Amino acid sequence: MLGKTLDHYEIISLLGKGGMGEVYRAQDTKLQREVAIKVLPPQMTRDPERVARFRREARTLASLNHANVAGLYGFEDIDGHLFLVMELVEGESLEHMLEGGALSLTESLSIARQIADGLEEAHENGIVHRDLKPANIMLTADGRVKILDFGLARAYQGEGVNESVADMSPTITAAMTQAGTILGTAAYMSPEQARGKNVDRRSDLWAFGVLMWEMLCGGRLFLGETISDTLAAILRADPDWDKMPDDTPDGVRRLIARCLERDPRRRLRDIGEARVRLERWDQDPSTMHGQNTGEISFVEASGTRRWLPWAITALAILSTAFFGWQSRQSGETAPALALNVDLHLPGLPPPSVNTGVMTILGPKGDRLVYRGVDNYLYAKDLTKRRVQRLEGTQGAFSPSFSPDGQWIAYAMMNTIKRVAFTGGSPIDIVTADNARGLAWVDDTSIVYTRTYHSGLSVVSLTDNSVRELTQIDDKTNERTHRWPRMLPDGQHVLFQVQYLGRSYEQSDVETVDLQTGQRKTIYRGGSFPTYAASGHLLFARERTLFAIKFDLNTLTTSGLAVPVLEDVRTFVVDQQSDDGTAHYDFTDDGTLVYAPAGNQGEVRLVFLDLANGAQTALGDPGRYRMPT
Repeated sequence: MLGKTLDHYEIISLLGKGGMGEVYRAQDTKLQREVAIKVLPPQMTRDPERVARFRREARTLASLNHANVAGLYGFEDIDGHLFLVMELVEGESLEHMLEGGALSLTESLSIARQIADGLEEAHENGIVHRDLKPANIMLTADGRVKILDFGLARAYQGEGVNESVADMSPTITAAMTQAGTILGTAAYMSPEQARGKNVDRRSDLWAFGVLMWEMLCGGRLFLGETISDTLAAILRADPDWDKMPDDTPDGVRRLIARCLERDPRRRLRDIGEARVRLERWDQDPSTMHGQNTGEISFVEASGTRRWLPWAITALAILSTAFFGWQSRQSGETAPALALNVDLHLPGLPPPSVNTGVMTILGPKGDRLVYRGVDNYLYAKDLTKRRVQRLEGTQGAFSPSFSPDGQWIAYAMMNTIKRVAFTGGSPIDIVTADNARGLAWVDDTSIVYTRTYHSGLSVVSLTDNSVRELTQIDDKTNERTHRWPRMLPDGQHVLFQVQYLGRSYEQSDVETVDLQTGQRKTIYRGGSFPTYAASGHLLFARERTLFAIKFDLNTLTTSGLAVPVLEDVRTFVVDQQSDDGTAHYDFTDDGTLVYAPAGNQGEVRLVFLDLANGAQTALGDPGRYRMPT
């Protein structure tokens, strides 16, 4: 190809060879600029379906226009040669930089921030990289990151290809005799990719976590003598955190750990969350050392008995015991709670106390549903001893009781379902991507969030029709509408509006009319709002529930908000690792369930005897990390 001319592109020199063809430096004689030409392998030319698929993908990729993404200018078929015309990026690859060892924390975070910025733009346009690795990250002379080969893996392979098969990986196919190249792609595959499952943007988040680890540690995270060994390490081996520099801030460690969750449902949800966190660290490095408020769940063990870390609280006086705002304003001490009972569930998994709505009460206060640490929903009739696991609900979150207490609707990763309180097969309701809250309007319809960053919608249970209820207002920097609650008038939905750059506890509380879609701001500065039959609006800030008088007829608040219950487990501070929830629920008869905050962020070490299953606590709870 050297010295040849393809239409108005003069080939100057060979830049490299890869699984998807050869890359050349060329001169665009029409626009008088240098470009990179990727000439695709001959097998592409002989397969019309692959050519058509590649052309469709190239059209989508060409729409990407971002400073941290190498641009795709066109897809040409000239003189029997299929080739991509791309932006020529001059500089040094991250792969070459890492040959010299670990990078500094400052340089690593700068590179990571730019990678996240480029990935976010692609993901928002529905494009997944699928082959993110150091060789595809270029740094220009002025320090700018450019991500190469965006989405070309899917264009080359197509959908439905078993991505775990070594010879189907574009990079691996590049040089089957070069072990370093073979292991290069395998080492950055996500677990689901290694298993041959379909991948989505969460696979890029895994690779992003691997890149961050390798920049800070200066070596391969997953490495084996063969492809099989490398894939096995991805599926089973834990990262060696001891290799990370001792002065690596806790916040950075946590971000990497969230990206390297093997279960994609537990992985960091969105690269934009990483990008915002990295930008904040760049502006204020001290925030990298903040405490974790998001991922630790408590399991107290004594023999074979486990304790449910939720307090079931019955209130004797509705308006003055829990909602003692009048007495607090006058300087009096609010009346104490009438009854505080810890519910014991011997031999059952304790509830999860991570982000998300995990425990709810039935309308009459006599039924409880919680999500266990095994990710199943459990149903408990509080008047009886029996606790039932609801089969088929593994992975459920954000449960919600129907008005009659007979059904539980809940969200999965991509679907909203319902299941009877007494058990049975779950029933699909509607497709939703990581819904952040749902509430029954009546027995035949449910209001829910379509995605974790969308407005609200209403779905009918009779015909599965969906209508949009609210839309995100980009002009005011709204980020998400979530955690809807139906008000007793049957006409208005209470929900939370959170904004870009603000914590959840700085959210607005709004209502929306189910019929007209008219929105009204009720209160500013609270998270996870709920209406109480005593005539109060409840919301969370830090680890405290606040209440303020709320007129249901005029949809207005009055007076000052006062704290009514402290030491509640909440996730309302950090926009990236929290989700705006507070672990509490209550009913009109005054039954309250909540999770005490406890030592949020502390864990207890337990020694497990594999021979007999006995568990023995080691020392006091503390901020331990990675016991071995």
